[in-house]
Amino acid sequence: MNDVETETSLNADARASVTIGRPAHELRTLWLRPDTQSRIWAHFAEVTTLDGRTAEWIAHGPAGGEYRWRTEIDETDTNELRWSTREGADVPNTGVLAFRAAPGDRVTELHLIDGLIPTMRTGDVLGHDSRARSSMSGGR
Repeated sequence: MNDVETETSLNADARASVTIGRPAHELRTLWLRPDTQSRIWAHFAEVTTLDGRTAEWIAHGPAGGEYRWRTEIDETDTNELRWSTREGADVPNTGVLAFRAAPGDRVTELHLIDGLIPTMRTGDVLGHDSRARSSMSGGR
């Protein structure tokens, strides 16, 4: 490991908002359907729904790296979904998807916040620390 990798932490949040012409309850139901995640994230990762709360992700990174993690939906309410990765994830992260009814209740604002857990070193994400990556992936 070099000095840059040991001193640099990745603390990133991705935020996005979009307004969709459907009621919040319909969008929430659609988001939870098993096939939806694989369609939404196809450009980024292969997503396989394992049950109603858990999904397995496989993303391909720079230089042919492969990164795996499982997410689990935490307790939710009708206005938001929260998820986090399980222990041993190659890319630890947490996220929130909030469903907010826009005026008139015919459209919904979706607010997505997806964050990488701050302990993830940039070298891990970029594939420079293969020792850490192989031990986190459980020999996959």
